[in-house]
Amino acid sequence: MGANCRMAPEIKTDGGLGWNLLDWGAGIVLIYSLLFGVGKIILGSTWTGLGLLVLAVPCFLFIRWDLNRRGWQTFGE
Repeated sequence: MGANCRMAPEIKTDGGLGWNLLDWGAGIVLIYSLLFGVGKIILGSTWTGLGLLVLAVPCFLFIRWDLNRRGWQTFGE
């Protein structure tokens, strides 16, 4: 147990660093693919924009699946 754990024993870690990193990466891809997808559609590259929007869907579904699996109540405490 590290020094920080001894100083604040009421704080519990979830040990889910790998899942948090996957969610973070999926979130980055989700935001940028939505941003650039809408921009491409507005500027006339419809198929590229739609492809980027389609890329955002599995990222969103993965994040939603993982948060449902781990429980939403753990986020925001």
